[in-house]
Amino acid sequence: MSLAEISPRDLPGHYKAVRTRLQGLPPRPPFGFKRPAQKPRPVPKRAAEPPPEPPEPYVAGVGTLVVAEIDICAPRQAIEFREPPPRPEEQPKLVDILRLVSEHFDVIPRLLVSACRERRFCRPRQIAMFLARQFTDRSYPYISERFGRRDHTTAISAVRRISHLCPRDANVAHHVALLEAELRRRFPNAEVRRG
Repeated sequence: MSLAEISPRDLPGHYKAVRTRLQGLPPRPPFGFKRPAQKPRPVPKRAAEPPPEPPEPYVAGVGTLVVAEIDICAPRQAIEFREPPPRPEEQPKLVDILRLVSEHFDVIPRLLVSACRERRFCRPRQIAMFLARQFTDRSYPYISERFGRRDHTTAISAVRRISHLCPRDANVAHHVALLEAELRRRFPNAEVRRG
């Protein structure tokens, strides 16, 4: 007879802790014991309900993005953004800047915050970090955390690089000027921080 077959009341004295914990419970069935088959419970029949409508990609809250049923393995999937209502009294948020830069460069927002190091994603990501630093009051660690859990020195490097390239590269300066003008149009009361 094994300990599993003994009732908790019949355990020897040195099993006192086990006995008090198991008091009132039936003994474990012996190894190989099979319970008798139970009848399945009848399922009550309900009236046919229409399937629920899938959620819309953009929820009513401004800056809130809900992505519904996106296949991660798909090569490219467009995420539709609806134009949020104007917020003249507020500062732009990182989501607004990310959305604007992704629309401007025709890049999926998910790829801007990914670990991809291709130039076609790196330069827009650097410009987005630069604009996030200029138009928000967020710190470098916060910005780099939101752009793909990167180290804060990545955001510092991006801001310095775009600041360095603007006077020297007309293409980068053109993109930055267009994006800054669009941010000022959407957020007229936004304060711009330099440096």
